[in-house]
Amino acid sequence: MPKGNPNNNLANGDEDYYYTLGVTRDADISQIRAEYVAKARQFHPDALVGRSKEDLNEAGLKMARLNKAWEVLSDPVTRSRYDMLLAANQYRPNIAGGAANKVGKFLGKLYSEYSRGKSP
Repeated sequence: MPKGNPNNNLANGDEDYYYTLGVTRDADISQIRAEYVAKARQFHPDALVGRSKEDLNEAGLKMARLNKAWEVLSDPVTRSRYDMLLAANQYRPNIAGGAANKVGKFLGKLYSEYSRGKSP
């Protein structure tokens, strides 16, 4: 399991997609794909036939997070932008006088608009 915080919320409210897929930030696309496929097989609702409604709902939420992580990390351009967002959120306002926090919020907004198909 990679280092990271599963609750590491970013400026746009997303979680750390690398952590979601269980890969490190320097993982190549084949590692990312392998982890996505393995986790998708585990949590796909079709694999949970006969389980309780709560289990199916939880699996559906996990699949949604996995799909979003795969969508972002499988595309080189989107992944690059996401990595910039992560880097911007690494800074703490007390070190950079609040400027990094503003940059992080701006990049978060920019990324969320991009991921919804809007042009900046």
